[in-house]
Amino acid sequence: MARGALPAGVVTGLLVVLLGLAVSGAAPARAVDDPTRPDARVTHGPSCRPGGIVVEVVAGNAPYAVVLTTGRTPSGEDAAVLEPYGSVVLRTGDVAPGETIDPGLEFTARDGSGVTFVDELADYTLTRPTVEDCEAAMSPPPSRGCARRRGSRRPGPRSARASPSRSRPLPRRPRPSAGSSRSRRSPA
Repeated sequence: MARGALPAGVVTGLLVVLLGLAVSGAAPARAVDDPTRPDARVTHGPSCRPGGIVVEVVAGNAPYAVVLTTGRTPSGEDAAVLEPYGSVVLRTGDVAPGETIDPGLEFTARDGSGVTFVDELADYTLTRPTVEDCEAAMSPPPSRGCARRRGSRRPGPRSARASPSRSRPLPRRPRPSAGSSRSRRSPA
């Protein structure tokens, strides 16, 4: 065995311990642990178009009341009651250009159990682009080649009149005579 190398059993043991720690520290899957709880996903965020954040909520096997909250309206911007296995779409109001919005969902069980929980939607604190950003995104890219001034016309096709220096007729090719060595091909 090389000096400083660990035996294979020690390496395997360390890997098993590290894997066990990783699995035990992982967050449990909500649907597996509690099939009564609803699940949510953000389907739209603020963009250059008017609007705000849109969240689709799908119920588990128990009824829940759900409220879409934001930092600007902690009491809620939209709310609904979820029946078992039902779904709803919740929306915030319009988000102003440059405004940051941080949504969250508050759930209250409607089965009399008193269960409540909050989904912070931490990954969905979003900022709507500014007017300047939207204008820059919507403007056409600069053309390649020579720059044009606004309002100038592109050069069109040349005039049908030829300049005096180009008014010479083109030379004509002589037609082959009947006895020439060039033969015409007939169409097949």
